[in-house]
Amino acid sequence: MMVKMRKWFENYWYHYKWRTLIVAFFVVIFTVCVVQMLQKKSYDAYILYSGPKVFSSEQETALTNALRYVVSDYDQNGEINLCLTKLIMMSEEELEEAKAQAEAEGSTLAYNYDTRQRTKDQLGMEMMTGNSYLCFLSEFIYQEYKDHDRFAALADVLGYHPEDADDAFSIKLANTAYGAYFSDAFSCMGENVIVCIRQPNVVDKYAKDAMDEYQNNVEILKKIIEFKVQ
Repeated sequence: MMVKMRKWFENYWYHYKWRTLIVAFFVVIFTVCVVQMLQKKSYDAYILYSGPKVFSSEQETALTNALRYVVSDYDQNGEINLCLTKLIMMSEEELEEAKAQAEAEGSTLAYNYDTRQRTKDQLGMEMMTGNSYLCFLSEFIYQEYKDHDRFAALADVLGYHPEDADDAFSIKLANTAYGAYFSDAFSCMGENVIVCIRQPNVVDKYAKDAMDEYQNNVEILKKIIEFKVQ
């Protein structure tokens, strides 16, 4: 019996070896993809912060808890999960101030310009094709991208122009009741952090999932601007 089985296998392997290997390869790839999809964490909102501030884990926890007040259970899984992308970028002026402060404290600020360029490139990609639509930005970062038609006009997404808006596209978080109420949580971003929403790119506008996600972010922005203390 064993001899017959071995001969059958040898004959099969001789005629179908490459087909079997190809099928096995695709089965492995498919299995890995399915496992990754099942293990992938689902987020109710992707939010971008870019500016000079670095958060401690305690600060990020407080910030995330404050954001949960305006983020809904988008994927309806019974939890509110946020993905906060942090891209740390300083203007030359902010960098000089940080160096002077470090020197006054008797230390030296180590700043890697190669890392800065990589972060700048990553931020550029995020602004064009990233997952995040809702943005919390320093004045420097906001001005860098404002003239590149990256942000949606508040009047277009809200249906009106907020009285306390800085310009057509943004509002300072501190000028909202929400920002004032959660000022301790958001202090890690700096007092002049700007809130705005990135426009969908050309591809996103033709993708239902992307536009649904964009509208979800519009609702979050609306809750931030229209927040009232109970």
